[in-house]
Amino acid sequence: MPRSLFYLLVIAALLASCRKEVKEYKATLEASCYDCIVQYAAGSDRGLRDTLAGSVNTVTGDTFVEVGRYDLVMHEEEAIFFRACRIRPDSAYGDITLHASGDISPLSATADRNTECAVINQPVQFK
Repeated sequence: MPRSLFYLLVIAALLASCRKEVKEYKATLEASCYDCIVQYAAGSDRGLRDTLAGSVNTVTGDTFVEVGRYDLVMHEEEAIFFRACRIRPDSAYGDITLHASGDISPLSATADRNTECAVINQPVQFK
């Protein structure tokens, strides 16, 4: 009886070690905007947030957008969620631009001055 229990434990250990390897892919995200909140996530992850403030040259009055770069680890069958929205509707200083690249097929989205958000929310193709 102890010998059969030993074999059963060995078989259980072998089965546990033979699980399928999950491939990971790296996505590089880039958002460019003035006074906006950026959200990004892979799959069902709750996601992360960042605020891009931009700046104004007090001498010339020129408005400069801020660029945020983020790395995201994704698995097969996961969708990407990447969104940037203006903090205030009156902060429409230029376009919002989103780019996603890396181990995935490139994606991009833009929002002009009259649109509040730019969004990428879709399954991705891995290279």
